[in-house]
Amino acid sequence: MATYTTLDESVWIIPLAWAFDIIRDQLAPETAEMIGSQLLGPAAEHLVNHHFRGIHNFSCWHNAAIGTIGLVLGREDLFKFALHSEYGVEAQLRQGVLAGWLVVRGVLQLSLLRSIGMLDLAKATLHLPGQTLHKHPVLHNMLSAPIRCAYPDGSLPATNDCWYFTSLIGDVCHGVPPGAAFYEVGYALYQDPAFAMVLNRAYRHGPRDSLNALLFGPEVIPPEVEKPLPSVLVPDSGYAILRATHENARRPPPPRHLKAAHWPRVNAISC
Repeated sequence: MATYTTLDESVWIIPLAWAFDIIRDQLAPETAEMIGSQLLGPAAEHLVNHHFRGIHNFSCWHNAAIGTIGLVLGREDLFKFALHSEYGVEAQLRQGVLAGWLVVRGVLQLSLLRSIGMLDLAKATLHLPGQTLHKHPVLHNMLSAPIRCAYPDGSLPATNDCWYFTSLIGDVCHGVPPGAAFYEVGYALYQDPAFAMVLNRAYRHGPRDSLNALLFGPEVIPPEVEKPLPSVLVPDSGYAILRATHENARRPPPPRHLKAAHWPRVNAISC
């Protein structure tokens, strides 16, 4: 184990598995075998043995790491564990998302955190015959949910026990890419105009330089379509987001990062 927790271990090992897969043909056979048998394989087995056995974002990241390594090493046992075990990806999608779009505990940031881990595994299975994880509607909804609930500046309400600084167009949380990096993948998979909206607004304020943009992003992001978001009621989580769409409505405080015109106005969120 290289890090303090199995969550960090998962976040750490996934890009190493991708990098190994890319350069494997340029490595000496004995070097490639050593990396597989002494680094990637033991890391995956450690995560299997210490799997967070529950419907939880930890489990999603464990599954993503185990499944990715399974594919890279050709180990069907690891890949099947990641997808089909008691708390594998299938169970997380079936049991971990309320009313099909907001995760259990009602934490918007966790919707992003879980979807990032699942997207990493979806990327790994993208061109495998018979694998349809990247087409799963709940995964699409998990990316849509934070957009539907965002403040005018793209930040997210700090519901329940999550971070106050999370933003669709900036930092999400520790150890994961900025929001735009995985909405690049989301747009590539689903062509959702709302995902293109996130990308357009993010790149007004920063470079388009993520690995996901290079590998999966469209050459040209479609122009933003102005479409005000409606108010949202999430009874399973106990949330209501009230938005005004007319000029006489009470305006919110000035947003921290973007002009109010860039995002639909949010008058209130009641939890």
